[in-house]
Amino acid sequence: MSWGGVRGLSVVARAEGSHAGKLDDMLVFVETLRPIGFKIKAPGFWGGVRGFPAEALELLGKEYVLVRNEAAVEPAGESRGTLDDRVWASAWLGCRVLTRRGNEVGKVVDLVVDATGASVCGFVLDGNRLVVPGARAAVGADSVIVDDESVAEKVADAAESPGWWKVVSERVERGG
Repeated sequence: MSWGGVRGLSVVARAEGSHAGKLDDMLVFVETLRPIGFKIKAPGFWGGVRGFPAEALELLGKEYVLVRNEAAVEPAGESRGTLDDRVWASAWLGCRVLTRRGNEVGKVVDLVVDATGASVCGFVLDGNRLVVPGARAAVGADSVIVDDESVAEKVADAAESPGWWKVVSERVERGG
């Protein structure tokens, strides 16, 4: 699933059926690419920033994000960027993808996240290319380093073409 596609969706507390806000960002452990928590913008003019732990996430859907209950959503700070071994997903957008020799392959334009929100599965680069983290692609807080340009595999002519995410998902499942 596209991070860009779920970012900005309404977050709904399942137990109460209430609107908790709009999904804004995801804090991720760099080493495991597993989310720690999510940041949301609370509803209303004075709503502020709130957040919930990854364990409270039930679904990243096409039309909304489902969180366990309203009690899981708490006030949050305004930190952005890199925090030791953690990074906000938004900080990866626009980051450079380089080869081990230092050649620029492209820039990250989107992330591939599984529907349960359990992990970041891949990075979509400009030019509709996909990099799947693994033996040939190392992910850091500030960049993605690949063995060579061939690791960034073209997946389709256009992200809007039918079945584009199906192709991306299949490549992520097989590891690139």
